[in-house]
Amino acid sequence: MTLAAATTREPRSEARWRRDFGLLWAGSSISQLGSVAAAVSYPLLCLAQFESPMRAGWVAFAATFPKLFMQLPAGVLVDRCDRRTVMLVCQAVRCSALAVLAAFLLTGDVRFWVLVVVAGVDGLFGVLHNVAEYAAVPQIVPDRHLDEAVSRMEVRVHAANMLGRPLGGLLFGIDRMLPFAGDALSSLVSLTAVGLMKTNRLVPEGGTPAEPEERGMLADFSEGIGWFLREPFLRLAVLVSSIFNILGQVVLLMMISIAVDGRSSSLSIGIMVTSSGVGGVVGSYAAPRLLKSMSPIGIYLAAAWSWVGVGIAMALFQRPPVFLLGWGVIGLTGALTSVVAGIYLNRVTPSRLLGRVTSVGLFLVFGGVPFGGLLGGYLISTFGAARSATMVVAAMAVVAILVTAGWWGSALRTEKAPANSC
Repeated sequence: MTLAAATTREPRSEARWRRDFGLLWAGSSISQLGSVAAAVSYPLLCLAQFESPMRAGWVAFAATFPKLFMQLPAGVLVDRCDRRTVMLVCQAVRCSALAVLAAFLLTGDVRFWVLVVVAGVDGLFGVLHNVAEYAAVPQIVPDRHLDEAVSRMEVRVHAANMLGRPLGGLLFGIDRMLPFAGDALSSLVSLTAVGLMKTNRLVPEGGTPAEPEERGMLADFSEGIGWFLREPFLRLAVLVSSIFNILGQVVLLMMISIAVDGRSSSLSIGIMVTSSGVGGVVGSYAAPRLLKSMSPIGIYLAAAWSWVGVGIAMALFQRPPVFLLGWGVIGLTGALTSVVAGIYLNRVTPSRLLGRVTSVGLFLVFGGVPFGGLLGGYLISTFGAARSATMVVAAMAVVAILVTAGWWGSALRTEKAPANSC
């Protein structure tokens, strides 16, 4: 399927879709901010309450496990159900679980198993909500405004990461309960916002609700993966993004290791790491405008070679100011490619498959991120930060060369992004 073959959706009332998308985006942005603040606070709470790094690791595992192993089943479920209902249920469950944890903390009698269960429930229903939310956007927003909508959805992620981490630390320092009570409140805000939407049902288009019941979940799952793998650009985008996400974790650990060895202050390290959030916001806003003059694969090509250039500069000049700028550029290009892939996916994917195709993409792009940290730790401890940086640059160059070869020999290089007047 090409971009031109995407399904044309029915026109919507201007005031109605803008109101509904505004509610969805505002509620989701607040919820995302609360989630990041709470995520920072889980390990802080474990270390403060139980003085056990091992228990902190188990809580982190419970929170991230659903992102690795429940992403794909979530897509099947989202394509079988009303996506608005899925979002409402997910936020209601998350709000309840976090409120229970906050209540335990208020009494001062929090148990380890409570932390593990709440972190797991929060992670599981957060994954399901995210897939439903991404799949719902093309059903709310008209085609001609979809690129800007995808851009705004990406902006909230980077803004929440940039602001939520220091906010979580600040709230935890005031009272251990506050980050989790705040996350419960943010989930309630999101729940209310979705409940106020005038679009009552967001059932996948292209089939009746009864049809999925006649098929097995495995058949639905296979259909989503098969459709995704038949799209040449999505295959390339996922391959490039997944590799660079893994390498990005190595770069992050390398930067922190070199900065610590150079006796940089914790404040300067925090500012350095936050630069990716600033770059991410800029890249998210820039993506729709670049798509007017460049093909999607052309943007990926430019991003891949920019990563190589940044990697060389960081390897040669191992100083915090260079890391600050380099990490910011990595955040910018990462957001840029994410928005480009999101716009492409939403344009070409039939509504009935959006949940599954979205979940496949998210799983493949982010599934390897936890292993990036392990790889970085092994490389730095074995070869040192300087030699590890050279290896990362070499790997980036190989990927950039492969993208260039794919661009040169593919019809995708002339395929433009969809026009705004679909």
